[in-house]
Amino acid sequence: MIRRLLLVGAFALVASVANAQEKAVAASHASIGVKKCMMCHKGEAKGMVHEKWLATKHAGAFKTLVDKKDGSEKKAECLACHTTNFNKGGYVVEAATAVEFEGVQCESCHGGGADYKLSHSKDKEAAAKAGFIAAPGLETCKGCHNEKSPTFKKDKPFVFEEMHKKIDHKYRTKAAGK
Repeated sequence: MIRRLLLVGAFALVASVANAQEKAVAASHASIGVKKCMMCHKGEAKGMVHEKWLATKHAGAFKTLVDKKDGSEKKAECLACHTTNFNKGGYVVEAATAVEFEGVQCESCHGGGADYKLSHSKDKEAAAKAGFIAAPGLETCKGCHNEKSPTFKKDKPFVFEEMHKKIDHKYRTKAAGK
């Protein structure tokens, strides 16, 4: 029993350190916006990644703030989760480029793409060093899907495995036969 507790504790510590490193790397790279990502991640030959994202609630996350008509689209506590990399190389209130980062785009989960955009499909190690998060995990999602969110329900906690299925968009190409 003690051995099991130690293993669970060690795993939690490793996961926590990995998540902290993931966040630090992601925050240090500028974002480029979904329009630039979709250039390579759009269409049937590229696995319909962009089209799958468009069908998610993430794509319309900023619009939900605007639709409230209560000024939520200007509140930092709302923008942190309803825009891409708010004040971290992405969305900045009143900036000319703000519209390019509305919604929960690719870089909200995969890190700012300015430094990895040309390498992430060719050299995974170099891309990771340049800020690419290939498989964001529970802690990334919980940055927004947590008890601080006004839509959080104690009786229905965020279940990563269930929710991840709704946004699954594994990059597959016809050429690779996948």
